Amino acid sequence: MNFIREKYIYVVILLLLVMFLIQISTSLKESQTVDEGVHLAAGYSYLLKNDFRMNQEHPPLIKELAALPLLIISKKLDSPFTKANWDGYNEWLFAKDLIYDNTVSADTILLLGRLPMMLLSLVLAFFIFKWSKELFGVIPGLFSLTLYCFSPDFIAHGRYITTDVGLTLFFFITIYYFYKYLKSGKNSNLFFTALFLGFALASKFSSLILILILPILFFLYLLKTRNLATPSQIIKKFFRNFVFIFVISLLVVLISYRFEFKTAYSDPNVKNLYEFQEELIRENRTELSPIANKIVPLTDLRKPSGQIIRYLAEKVPIPAYSYFAGLVKLFSHNFYGHMSYLMGKYSNFGWWYYFPLAFVFKEPLAFLVLLTILFGFLVAKLMTNLKNNHYLCKNAFNKIPFSTVALVIPPFIYFAWSLTSHLNLGIRHILIVFPFLFVGTGSLVNIKFKNRGNKIFNWSIGLLLFYYCLSSVLIYPDYLAYFNELVGGPDNAPKYLVDSNIDWGQDLKKLKKYMEENNISHVCLSYFGQAKLEYYGIDYWYLPDIENFHGTENLNCVVAISITSLYSPQREYGWLLNYTPTQKIGYSIYVYDFRLKK
Repeated sequence: MNFIREKYIYVVILLLLVMFLIQISTSLKESQTVDEGVHLAAGYSYLLKNDFRMNQEHPPLIKELAALPLLIISKKLDSPFTKANWDGYNEWLFAKDLIYDNTVSADTILLLGRLPMMLLSLVLAFFIFKWSKELFGVIPGLFSLTLYCFSPDFIAHGRYITTDVGLTLFFFITIYYFYKYLKSGKNSNLFFTALFLGFALASKFSSLILILILPILFFLYLLKTRNLATPSQIIKKFFRNFVFIFVISLLVVLISYRFEFKTAYSDPNVKNLYEFQEELIRENRTELSPIANKIVPLTDLRKPSGQIIRYLAEKVPIPAYSYFAGLVKLFSHNFYGHMSYLMGKYSNFGWWYYFPLAFVFKEPLAFLVLLTILFGFLVAKLMTNLKNNHYLCKNAFNKIPFSTVALVIPPFIYFAWSLTSHLNLGIRHILIVFPFLFVGTGSLVNIKFKNRGNKIFNWSIGLLLFYYCLSSVLIYPDYLAYFNELVGGPDNAPKYLVDSNIDWGQDLKKLKKYMEENNISHVCLSYFGQAKLEYYGIDYWYLPDIENFHGTENLNCVVAISITSLYSPQREYGWLLNYTPTQKIGYSIYVYDFRLKK
């Protein structure tokens, strides 16, 4: 152990290298996932056109970082801005113009966009190690880092051009520096808190929860330390700190939007809303929701309220207008919901228990055991504190290290908030909680027992870590499809979850390779994804749905179907559920051979 403590930097580099090599090698085997094209093309348009109309449901920073490498080859790329999909606001087809209808190969464009995402995931690895090492020591730090570097979720999503891992990075670092500021009082840590909060806000709208979390941590720290300052001094410090934090963070957001100042009426969507509003008022229609029926009359131009609103919309420029437009779209999306799947059921509004179950299904069994052990020790410690302090909760709370509070409160609040979401699309939406769990789990290394119990416990923790890493290695290269042994692994996954938990359109290249290896000229296909079939040379017929199916003897082809399509709400291809797949490609595409045997 002393040797590892002295040479730990080499172990850190080795773990980061292993994670990067796994990510890049598996990335080369996969086609684009559903959201990647839109994110990359939107980021490219932000950088070159300073136009933020594409993909407003997410702030621009992560997309801009992904698109940065494309600027290096921009002169070699055919411009997608001269095509109809740019002028027509069609973000999905605009993405295909950039990626597939170009002189540079789609695989090269995707790899260039994915590389910054992989680098962000490595930066997150460094900060997980850094915080764990500062709190618990070198060996716990390496333990936490190993959990992260072999996490199937972070290996998978750390490769993709999406906002989830980038947000996780900036969220985690924001809490890290705010914790350091509260402990040290150094203004440099307060500045980094503000800076990374800005990065988080410019990455994904769910980062807004940090505006609640940071003040909670501030007052919990004052409560723990029994600060002797007067109430007026506390309030003054609070406002001084948070005004500084929010000014800096909002400046970062404005920079990410390239100092965009825009009136609401210049937005075509707002113009369309005004036209629709005028039609509603003219025809006296009241079939909208009760809230809309109250709002629409206020915008009537024949009333003073309507004239004021119209004046503000036409004349007053709004800084980072697209940020607020995107926020409205996200709230609308969450309000109306999104079709989600859980254990054979579908819902537009999801289930409060979706993410807890996804966590249990998707996380390695060894990690669940480690978390159970950690939780057991935390509860035992809390009960001991309560007992020793005659059940005075305040005294028991004061005995809890503030580092524990900082590691527990932010992910707990975020996780609790996620239970209210109507967008139950995958475990990627709660990746934010994992770095805190990895750091906290590292503390298990420092637990001491008397006599031989210490040796037995350490061996048990070591074996669990080995089993955890083995589970990760064995799923290679299909990390998105990882499910643990409790549900029977990825073979049984569709009984529990689909979409970005296992099938996000990533295995089209593997399907093409399978067709070549098995001399299959064409397939009857239903594909859930945005990758361009023709680009990869996949000759296909449309797969007959349940209404047009007339028996396999009339089909005479190899069927390939994404499991998200197979388990769709309407069960259009439900007739396939009566057959056993010939092959499961990357666990996301099922193949059935219905060719007539001669």
